[in-house]
Amino acid sequence: MGGSFSCSGVRDAYGGYLEEGDYVECTTTGGAKQSLGRVKYIHEDRVTFQWPLFGTYTYTDSDIRYYGVSKVMGDRDGYKFKMDQIVELLDGTEAWVSLYSPQSVTLNFSQMGGYDAGGGSGGGGTRSYSQRDVEAYGLRIASAGFRGSRRQCTTCA
Repeated sequence: MGGSFSCSGVRDAYGGYLEEGDYVECTTTGGAKQSLGRVKYIHEDRVTFQWPLFGTYTYTDSDIRYYGVSKVMGDRDGYKFKMDQIVELLDGTEAWVSLYSPQSVTLNFSQMGGYDAGGGSGGGGTRSYSQRDVEAYGLRIASAGFRGSRRQCTTCA
């Protein structure tokens, strides 16, 4: 994975540039609906993806279009971010997803205990994270109802 920047111009099925370490998903019926894959290597005219269920496969541009391979943002465990999810940083700080795109996820800290989006305690606000930032800060989806969540309803417990 390595996270190196690619100048090859390889794109996903929808025109977004792919870089090593990016998460992807198949969006057409030609591709199996499964967990997220990851860009492992970028070659001059093809991309090698690592799929948790199927292993490592190399796709050409036509394969990428056929399977509808689309770049997405994933948490540190490889789960796709979605709007309004609760997210946890390595230090236990929580925020919610207020904006999402295949290039970044924006977290809102304003209602989550006074976290300073700049990196310390205090003010609140928002901050956008690239996939590299997600890895560096260890962002993890912690929403209630999401697999393995420690959050629970106090009246149900």
